[in-house]
Amino acid sequence: MSVGDFEGAGVRNIAKVGAGLATVVLAMAVGLPSAAAAVTSGTIGADISYPQCSATGGAPSEPSAGSAAFGIVGVDNGRPGAANSCLAAEYQWASALPGSPALYVNTADPGNTVADWPTGAIAGGPQNPYGPCVTVRSRGKLAGADSQACAFEYGVEQADNDLRFAAAAGASTTSWWLDVEAANTWQKRRLLDLNQAVLDGMDRTFTASGTGPTVGVYSTAYQWGTIVGTLTGAALGDLGAVPQWIPTGGSSEAAAAADCSGTSLPRFDQGPLTFVQYTTSFDYDYAC
Repeated sequence: MSVGDFEGAGVRNIAKVGAGLATVVLAMAVGLPSAAAAVTSGTIGADISYPQCSATGGAPSEPSAGSAAFGIVGVDNGRPGAANSCLAAEYQWASALPGSPALYVNTADPGNTVADWPTGAIAGGPQNPYGPCVTVRSRGKLAGADSQACAFEYGVEQADNDLRFAAAAGASTTSWWLDVEAANTWQKRRLLDLNQAVLDGMDRTFTASGTGPTVGVYSTAYQWGTIVGTLTGAALGDLGAVPQWIPTGGSSEAAAAADCSGTSLPRFDQGPLTFVQYTTSFDYDYAC
């Protein structure tokens, strides 16, 4: 599989291994199990989401006991605005592991033709660094502008949805990951700054959501470059050095460990490499 062909975190019933810092604190929020601890370098976790849900409503498919030291659980069902139907059960699985559970969310920028595109500031959201989101006439009706300001508010809106989905499932964390991949809808060519603003809105919303939360990005250098281009302005300050979780398409723990410590794996920002993904029967994540 070539770079840029990876599916979303947890989309396949395969393994992801993450590589990160010497010690990576994934979650220590109020509400997490008292036994939860920091994720340390060299440990292996797994991430699961809606693809592991049972079609008949039974227990989701999960890695066997002892095969993962921590879990990262998908909040959405593959696209923003729709919840993973077995988030609660999968979060319980992750909470029983030694390391603190983390959550990841799907991202996209469909533009102002979708029904839930904002027409103004989202109530209770962070200050918009791109100015006010205003309405314009689009295709014969009023809609929020296709602007950085409204794109930022769309990101705020989707992060708010994710926070509600997590709360309803009893899931809490201080480690959020934005799944940024070409499989979802994005603006193209000269409008990449709008994609940046969506992610910026999500980043600021999650950052403001609890005590000391961190926000990282799951992507590849190719996809990140295609979707956001060269970061500028507020997005550069907020997203230019976030923790990185990189899928490689590899299938061995040894290769993931080597990617953690080496320099051959392309990075997409100036932040720390936190997880490297490799795939076997599930998605496993090697902590760098």
